Order: sequence, then C-alpha cells, then structure tokens
Amino acid sequence: MNEEVYKLALVKHYSQINPLCITLEMPFLAGQRRADAVVVEDQLVHGIEIKSDRDKLDNLLSQASDYLRVFDFVWLLVSKNHLKNARRSLPNSVGLLVLEEGALKIKRKAKQIKRLDKRAISLSLDRSTLSALLGEIEISHHRSNGFDLLAKRLSDKANISMLRIGFRSQILRKYEEGYITFMRETGQTIHYEDLLNLGPHRMIR
Repeated sequence: MNEEVYKLALVKHYSQINPLCITLEMPFLAGQRRADAVVVEDQLVHGIEIKSDRDKLDNLLSQASDYLRVFDFVWLLVSKNHLKNARRSLPNSVGLLVLEEGALKIKRKAKQIKRLDKRAISLSLDRSTLSALLGEIEISHHRSNGFDLLAKRLSDKANISMLRIGFRSQILRKYEEGYITFMRETGQTIHYEDLLNLGPHRMIR
C-alpha cells in the first residue's frame, strides 16, 4: 500500500475525535523536516510520521528525534511488516499505530513530551510569528534581521510555554481554515481527493 492509503486512514481516525485541526505534509525545523500529519487537539500538538511498506526505516530514529524536539506527542504509523523493527528502535515515548483492515490500531500509546527544545520550536515558527512573540517580550528586532537570528533571540529569551502556544497558534492560523473546509465538504465517506484540502497548498501565510 502506498502512503496515500495510510493518510486516508489516519484522517478518518483522527477526524472522529473532533480535533481543532488536521494538516498533512507540514514543514518544521526551518523546512528541514516535514511531518506527514499534524493534529491539534485542545492545547496539544501531535506529530505523526508514516512508514508504509514502500519506505525504509534507515533514518527513522533521526526523524523521530527531531519530532520529539517539537511536538507534544509523537506517533509513528507503520505497516505490520515494520512494527517489530520500529518498536525495537524507537523510544517508548513514541506511540505506534498500525493500519489493519483499513483502520488504525494503537499498538503503543504515545507519552507527552515534557521537555521540548526551545531552539527547535523557534526554528519551526515563521517570520511573522517570531516577530510577534519577540514583540510580546519586548525584544528589539529589525525587519532586516535574518531568520536564524530572530529564532535564536526568541529561544534565548522566551519560555517554553510561550513557544508552545505560539507554535500551536501558527498551525491553526495557517491550516485550520483548510480543515474546516474539509469537514464541511466531505460526506460520511472520505475520499482521496478530499485530502487535498489538508495539504500544504491550502496553507494561509
């Protein structure tokens, strides 16, 4: 099965819990990484990586390590064939989901990450969010300042709570409208083409 089959099952599963937002292929860490799916549920952000039968697990640990720096909960959705190796190679904080007969099954629950990385979250913010948060804590900055400098200033001065709230708010600002459109336009059955409303091209900048 290809990745789209997994994405469809994932969206069906999470849309039933009435999250604030679901989005697909969301960049983070200054675009160095891309989360296959992100779910905002109440005050928490879930990052989900997908590994289908067509994918290799060579870089899985490094990918998961970056997710664990940024997201409150981290999940891996895998094929049955990958489950054993994934369970063995990933820390227990990463939840494991398997696609069985078209539905997701939880094989291991994710644990909330209590110690997120301020620098990593700052690098996952866009310039407008960085500027807004720097303004809130009265840190001077100039329009000509580079992105990396703004991210460093923010991570040095802001507390983790502010960064988490800013990251969550940014996701909702960019992707919530696409999710609302998705929920309004889909019927009882979700089709592959419906997922287009959740992709990066629906992002509001």
